[in-house]
Amino acid sequence: MRKPSIWKKKKFKELLVIFLILFLSFWLIRPFLKSGFFPTHDGEWAVVRLGAMHRAIIAGHFPVRWAGNLNFSYGYPLFLFTYPLPYYLGEIFNLFGFGLVNSIKILFVLSVIFSGLAMFLLGRELFGDIGGSIAAIFYLYAPFRLVDLYVRGSLGESLAFVLYPLLFLSLIKFKQNPRCWLALGAIFYGALILTHNVSALLITPFLVIFAFLSSPRRSLGIFVLGVGLASFFLFPALSEKSKIALSQIPLADKSQHFVNFRQLLMPSWGYGSPGSEDAFSFQLGLVHLIGLFLGLILWFKNNNRFFLFFTLCFLVTIFLTLPVSGVFWELPFFKEVDFPWRYLGPASFFLALSLGYLGTRWRTRMVAVVLAFLAIVVNFRYAKPVSFINYPDEYYLTNEATTTSANELMPIWVQEKPTERPKNRVEVIGGKAKIDQVAFNAKKTQFDVVAEAESEIQINMIYFPGWQAKVDGKITPLSYDNEEGVIRMKIFSGKHRVVVEFKETPLRLFADAVSLVSLTITGGILIKNRRKNEA
Repeated sequence: MRKPSIWKKKKFKELLVIFLILFLSFWLIRPFLKSGFFPTHDGEWAVVRLGAMHRAIIAGHFPVRWAGNLNFSYGYPLFLFTYPLPYYLGEIFNLFGFGLVNSIKILFVLSVIFSGLAMFLLGRELFGDIGGSIAAIFYLYAPFRLVDLYVRGSLGESLAFVLYPLLFLSLIKFKQNPRCWLALGAIFYGALILTHNVSALLITPFLVIFAFLSSPRRSLGIFVLGVGLASFFLFPALSEKSKIALSQIPLADKSQHFVNFRQLLMPSWGYGSPGSEDAFSFQLGLVHLIGLFLGLILWFKNNNRFFLFFTLCFLVTIFLTLPVSGVFWELPFFKEVDFPWRYLGPASFFLALSLGYLGTRWRTRMVAVVLAFLAIVVNFRYAKPVSFINYPDEYYLTNEATTTSANELMPIWVQEKPTERPKNRVEVIGGKAKIDQVAFNAKKTQFDVVAEAESEIQINMIYFPGWQAKVDGKITPLSYDNEEGVIRMKIFSGKHRVVVEFKETPLRLFADAVSLVSLTITGGILIKNRRKNEA
């Protein structure tokens, strides 16, 4: 009887690991498989945002920037500044009939499964099959991962956990196939910016340092091309930030959001916001830390540069969550991040990856397996929501809040914020005119007006650059110098057809073009690489 080929053995191992990750993921995602949803800090807001994204896309608004139904239907520049990719992905599932709630739940489920698989691929590249499996288990069962899933309900951060390992893998594999991994790395980096821009900001310095230390300098093209792919979102968000309240008032007092050593070590659990009696946990995981301690002992006997690098990254990220790092948070780079404890996300990644090192020596493999099992047993109990709710999609479609914690994306010229829906989308506030045939959607309002004399018309939609009015096909000036910051315009006597629509500004069109060119280059690189491999 012939022995199985090396190729078959390798495939069998890969299938075994995939099965293991799926099995371990199942115990973490079971609450998502039940009907309904559960309350978290941001999870239900994700459903509301997906509803806003759906309405915008149905209205022909792409790339989506304006959420016309939010802010009591006065509109809100949500997707100009809030990472849009999770909601584009969610809309794909929604259009296939899964609905709003289930589409968001699917994304959370996929974030768990694919983060485990991605970590295995990276860990295997650095520490072998066993090391990769160990790293994947510690990654899946990192306490902060479960905080994101069941307490904070952070969709963007949860999906970012998939992209962290894929980006480092791209830098490692770049030497083997520069063309292919330049394109793939750029896709992963652009996706991270679009998935959770704060996470991209936090992890980028470590990626750049890793690229300088372990990859050819050409690998830095990953970041350039990745920024190009995400430019349709990134460039307008950066250039137009001065027009929103967030540019004038910080979202939070950073001094109130540092973590102390006790919080990092104590295996506590809660569902409240930071500072409350039932605040969510900042723990790193005692089993994880015991594994790191053993890894340090092993490293002194058998030096491994990757273990050293990622352990140092872990220590730096933890330092940045502590009050002693306060001076750094006054620097330009750090000032863009709202909460220092956000570094617990990258810290969880670096810690889990470092623990893969325990699988490189046969003497520590059994210890690593035992610790991984203990991590599962100890942290499994956190994979549960505080309660369950069961609202239909229509419930979330009727929610007209801004979906942001402090209305921080409100244009700075809005002095009196909306508190209820307007009685009419269009109204006459000066002169004598009659409005008829009003029709509107997420990006456009159109109506007929018969004016007996020059009149002033108010469209109850908050102004933001991009709104354009045409009267009988000709562009007409708009004004918004009122406390509500809503759109107003002058109409001359006579019968007119008015169309007010949210358009791309010149800067946004330029950013769109950069993304299209970058996408063309990326696709061309992948096609050329495939042809080369087939030749």
